Amino acid sequence: MFCPIGECEEVNVSPYVYMLRVPLALLGVAAYLLILALNLVGLRWGERRSGQITPVIFLFSLFGVAFSAYLTYLELFVLKAICSWCVVSAITMTAICILSGWELIRASRPPSGA
Repeated sequence: MFCPIGECEEVNVSPYVYMLRVPLALLGVAAYLLILALNLVGLRWGERRSGQITPVIFLFSLFGVAFSAYLTYLELFVLKAICSWCVVSAITMTAICILSGWELIRASRPPSGA
């Protein structure tokens, strides 16, 4: 695996790379694909109904942030090795969570000038 910075190999051979015998990398890709699919459904539905999708994306990404925090804890304090791909994934999931939370707040405000 190409790892530009960090100790990805040490992380990848640890016992923490599987959850229920499924590689965490595969679960991560599935999570990002699900978020993409939800966004595409929201775009297809249009602005009136896409508000139903945003809370789902927010909650899903919030779980992703919490799980990323747990994995980062394992990297820092148990494995004592940092994987740059894991850091990029954690930052990306955090950005998705912040943006979807921002959209929830924006959508809950009454329109100005009405």
